Amino acid sequence: VPAQGYQSFNDIIWTINLEENDYVLKVLSFSGRINLCSVSIIPTNSTESGGAVQPPFILPALEYSDASEKTPESYGGCNQKGDGVDAQPTTDEICQDRDQSSCNIGWWDPEEYLVYSFSIPSSAAGMYTVRVRAAASRAGRDIALELTTVGASSSEWNSKLFWVPAEGYQSFNDILWTVFLEGNDYRLKVQSNTGKINLCSVA
Repeated sequence: VPAQGYQSFNDIIWTINLEENDYVLKVLSFSGRINLCSVSIIPTNSTESGGAVQPPFILPALEYSDASEKTPESYGGCNQKGDGVDAQPTTDEICQDRDQSSCNIGWWDPEEYLVYSFSIPSSAAGMYTVRVRAAASRAGRDIALELTTVGASSSEWNSKLFWVPAEGYQSFNDILWTVFLEGNDYRLKVQSNTGKINLCSVA
């Protein structure tokens, strides 16, 4: 459970396959000292029932459409675009296998950002789970997600700030944000105000 305070709640998400049956969900804490505010069972393959579905894309970290980088040199050996974004080979198997990302963005300075572009068909409007896979070595490192339609002003951006678990620069975790998306062209801006994070994929 993220350590952000007893009234700073986070969604803990577990995706499993359930057949038609009667179930009992047991919620247990071995360490104690946690607060719980709700439990929900939501279909992840249906927008009609209010459940969230995965976006229709998975992008390796280097497949960004725009970037803001403070230094002209690219460290790590992965990025050949000449835009100064730093990237290195990742050892995370989920990044490599599920997300098809052999490299991760690193050496992230405060307020640097990347932008990823994607489209949602009008027939597929509904609740979606936006996922970024990030890592940090020390506590207190953030990642900010800002979502807007193409051409919208900055005042129309929908944003959310997350804290990246401090488990090591190659110990990645999925950061999940559930949002409603209409059919449109979108830009997802990924920024860190603190810096010192790694990013391997966006979905």
